[in-house]
Amino acid sequence: MDFTGVWEALQAEPIYIDGFDQPLRVVAEEVRNAYLPLARRLWERQRVPGRRMLVGISGLPGGGKTVTAATLARVLDALGRGRGERATHLSLDGFHYPNAWLESHTGRDHDGRVVVLRRIKGAPNTFDAEAAARLLRRVREGDEVVRFPVYSRALH
Repeated sequence: MDFTGVWEALQAEPIYIDGFDQPLRVVAEEVRNAYLPLARRLWERQRVPGRRMLVGISGLPGGGKTVTAATLARVLDALGRGRGERATHLSLDGFHYPNAWLESHTGRDHDGRVVVLRRIKGAPNTFDAEAAARLLRRVREGDEVVRFPVYSRALH
């Protein structure tokens, strides 16, 4: 599929992120110059059709990981449909410990001060990494349906 087909697929179904009323603003040049080449490269690396490939995106809180993942997944999906393959993004944001738990536990901030974990929400120790790893293993192993918790930016 060429850029025009991918772009039309993106325009036909806007991308919404939980907690935002407006769809993501997808920029054509970003799709053409970044997302599409990366998506093509990832599909080329997919050696076994039908086998799930997991792609991780990491970065600082508020750095655009969710936007990047949602957009890349949509481009991958547009390319994959022609091959009978599908793509989606799985957010780890839903694995944040609940706010009440974060309020009752402490950890160190980037300056080394001990703070209530809710103040540094998004830091590695504010996530239930074991629960996330369990579900990611199920995805990798090919379980038919794996339900991920959804993060609510409205409740954040």
